[in-house]
Amino acid sequence: MTRRRDHRHPPRSRKPAAGLVLILMGLLLALSFLPGATGVPLALAVWQRRLLGTAAPALPAYVFLAGLVLVAAGERARFTRRIGGILLASLTALVIVHARIPTADPLGAGLEGRGGGLAGGIVVAGLFRVLGTAGLWVALGVLGVVSLGLIGGFTAASLGSALRAGSRALVSVLALTARLARRFIRAAGGALREVGQAARPLLTRAARAGIRWMGDVAAAAVAGLRRLIARGRAAGSWDRASDVGPVATGPRLDGASAAGLGPQADVEVGEDGGAGAAPGTAATGGLAAADRRPEGS
Repeated sequence: MTRRRDHRHPPRSRKPAAGLVLILMGLLLALSFLPGATGVPLALAVWQRRLLGTAAPALPAYVFLAGLVLVAAGERARFTRRIGGILLASLTALVIVHARIPTADPLGAGLEGRGGGLAGGIVVAGLFRVLGTAGLWVALGVLGVVSLGLIGGFTAASLGSALRAGSRALVSVLALTARLARRFIRAAGGALREVGQAARPLLTRAARAGIRWMGDVAAAAVAGLRRLIARGRAAGSWDRASDVGPVATGPRLDGASAAGLGPQADVEVGEDGGAGAAPGTAATGGLAAADRRPEGS
């Protein structure tokens, strides 16, 4: 008996058809962000903003790119680690944007379209209640590292080997740095000793010259002070002499002249140096001599 050949066609893949649907959805979601959008596109734009917040325009782009991949790859299209890493990195960035909002109600802020929208608010609120503020940022850092590992194609074994190689390289670099530092310190110490020995005579001469200069300056200061004291003393003696007044230098009277003025005459020295009778004394002596003269004379 001969076998009948199966002439039925193999089942067609549905991935290209799904890709076309995703392309149309991406275009529709993108049209909703146009300024003149109304009706269904406007409602879609509102819900996209509530769902993703400021990252809402990225949703149409992701949907459109996914449709293009399905149409182009067909049966070869697979969900790989890199695609998962890209999606995880996008979600991590969305949550970081929402966590930076200064608000006490992440869910309320997400429903208002702020930050990462409702998706970011749900993740932030859950991580905050379970891990707290510090745990939230630690978890976001871990998610970022995991997403980078998925995008780069790293596995746990490759990450472990990379960490071991990095630790060995770090230890070798530290050891080399320590050896170089010891050599540098020894060389610097030897150079400093040689410089000190060579500069010791110069420093000694400079110190002696400085001491001599300071001695000269001190001697000059002392001499100047002495001159100032001598000038002060001379100025003081001159002031005392001027307070006494001018010394009389007029001619002295002999006995005859004094007798002519009378026994009780006083001599007064004038300012011009001449001698004259004191007021009241000369007049009295003259009157007494006139009384003793004879009347016929």
